[in-house]
Amino acid sequence: MGITREQALDCFRSDDLIGIGMEADAVRRKLHPHGIVSYIIDRNINYTNFCTEYCTFCAFYRPLKGKLASEGYILDLETIYQMISETV
Repeated sequence: MGITREQALDCFRSDDLIGIGMEADAVRRKLHPHGIVSYIIDRNINYTNFCTEYCTFCAFYRPLKGKLASEGYILDLETIYQMISETV
């Protein structure tokens, strides 16, 4: 019991994050009515915050050029390996 293709497209086009979350929770409750939920611990290692896409998805990125470029970073390998070690 999932959602229809049209419902998925409606969610994709929507900017109502709370409403989408509520719909997702309703689907979860139908699929798993016993009230037991679990989560996976995950980590995304962002080795840089430089980005060329200038989208509105996040406030995380910094452009390669311009005033905010000085706030950009690229992690060194030692730091990346340390983050991997913490995750393991």
